Amino acid sequence: MKKNLFFTLTLILIMCLFTSCGSTYMAVYDLGLSSVESPSDSKDPFGNSEIVKISDEVSSKNKKAQIVNKYRYTDKYIDIVWWYSTTQFEFELKNVSEKTLKINWDDVTFMDYTGNISRIMHKGVKYIDKDKSQGSISIPKNGKLNDIIVPTSNVYFSQGFGVYVPSEWKQKSIIPCFYKSKKEMQNDIDNKIWIGKKVQILFPIEIEGKKNDYNFEFTVNGTY
Repeated sequence: MKKNLFFTLTLILIMCLFTSCGSTYMAVYDLGLSSVESPSDSKDPFGNSEIVKISDEVSSKNKKAQIVNKYRYTDKYIDIVWWYSTTQFEFELKNVSEKTLKINWDDVTFMDYTGNISRIMHKGVKYIDKDKSQGSISIPKNGKLNDIIVPTSNVYFSQGFGVYVPSEWKQKSIIPCFYKSKKEMQNDIDNKIWIGKKVQILFPIEIEGKKNDYNFEFTVNGTY
């Protein structure tokens, strides 16, 4: 009897934890590339540049296809496509120059909508190693890199509760989007709380031994 009572109380406690701390509703924001500052004192002029919005349909098993806005920036050195994925930015970078490009991951930084600066981690880095040096990567002519940008300040370890709620590493959303009630979510959407908020990624790229600072700015345009 005592064992069954303990199990029942434990189950109720777990349900309360999920109910009080869990987030049921989620708003999906379009966080799009709005401007790019490319180096003005580079060794060689970067030529014409432009930002183009691309709508892409993404689908997964047992889920309806969803339109995701991607944003492409091009100049005489790089062709990069960015898209926002709640807790991270994903990108595909192609070297369109005749030079070898180099990215030192420890030089890449993220600035959130409040102006706070953070280191970043990328694909293949373990959560536990998020504060360690992440090395560099070279991209030869016509080479292509698919990777992600995750602010390390948004990565945290969540202590579990016995065997029912396991301990695990988690990532916060870049733009707050999880809500405990539909009313709370709808209020933020109706009042455009997050519309116009900006974040930035400082993305230095080394070209022929010179570090060239690209500054990618992203703005919340609306919800899907």
